[in-house]
Amino acid sequence: YGSQRTEGIQYGTGSTGNPANGSIDLCLDIYEPTGTGLPEKHPAMVFIHGGGFISGDKGAITIRNLCESFTKRGYVCASIQYRLVVDRPTYEAGPASDLSALFRSINAASQDAAKAIRWLRQNATTYHIDPTRIGIGGSSAGAITSLYTASQEAATIGPDAETGVVIDLWGAMYGADSLLDAGDPAIFIVH
Repeated sequence: YGSQRTEGIQYGTGSTGNPANGSIDLCLDIYEPTGTGLPEKHPAMVFIHGGGFISGDKGAITIRNLCESFTKRGYVCASIQYRLVVDRPTYEAGPASDLSALFRSINAASQDAAKAIRWLRQNATTYHIDPTRIGIGGSSAGAITSLYTASQEAATIGPDAETGVVIDLWGAMYGADSLLDAGDPAIFIVH
């Protein structure tokens, strides 16, 4: 199939300390398959860029290439922007209990990814997505975010953020391995 990208769609907001006591818009780029013979509903993937939680962008060429590759195979893909250390996210529930800027960013990234999954489900009809077939993946910090998002309980990450699969490109759980249990989605690991 062909691939069509629409950039800069707002999928939520995130609270920050930069601006002080403020919030930022969270945006994604959506990639849709084009052409004839497409199924009525498509599986979907949320892909998350790396950058050590301090840098990176949803338009990173590695993530763009992943999205286009999956889209050409019939998936709808979303590449998301998430809160970074520079945004000074407020503390949110997540696997990291440390209140440092880095760990607040890790929790915020997981919450942002969950918002993106919910957004895909809420917009499933518009984008011809099968809401029961949504996965998540990323590289480095994006893989960490994917693992944490997929392995947290709904009481922590919020409702409707379940995924069917995780694609982990050189990420790890970093001490939060206890979050993993038999009910979690399948994980494909490349390291």
